[in-house]
Amino acid sequence: MARRRPHPSELPEASQEARQRALHALSLMRRESRSLTRAAREADTTVATVMKYAGTAVVRRKNGRYKAKPWDRLTRSMKFLTRNGIIELEVKDSRSASRIGQYMAAVDEYLKMGNAQVLRPYMGKAVTVDRVARPLITDGTKLERLAAAGEVSFEELYTIKR
Repeated sequence: MARRRPHPSELPEASQEARQRALHALSLMRRESRSLTRAAREADTTVATVMKYAGTAVVRRKNGRYKAKPWDRLTRSMKFLTRNGIIELEVKDSRSASRIGQYMAAVDEYLKMGNAQVLRPYMGKAVTVDRVARPLITDGTKLERLAAAGEVSFEELYTIKR
């Protein structure tokens, strides 16, 4: 019988944190064209840890160097803003995770700087997770109301189950 990989939320807290650092290293490889070694160092982890938790998203090229694949299907637990506040979503691919991250960064900038232009690309858009389309809130009044109620927090976008 084949061994099943545990869901990220089933991992011990220390392993969840190590996995988050590995995903951060993967992000640095994609976004800033870092080598695997440098990305691991900058994410405060090791190459072995990156390969353990995100190895399916990395490919070895003919010259022996590693490169991040353009996208992956690694599950991530992320915070997402709804009309009722922040919820936790199990995002199953890096493209959706990137879109959520960019949207949440735009909301953060809007709330800090008042620049409504940053929300314009997200008007009328949604993110589909588990076959459910979740609309991206771009109404400034709603966002400010949620922020005033303490429902908006941007310290950490990814969640760790405790």
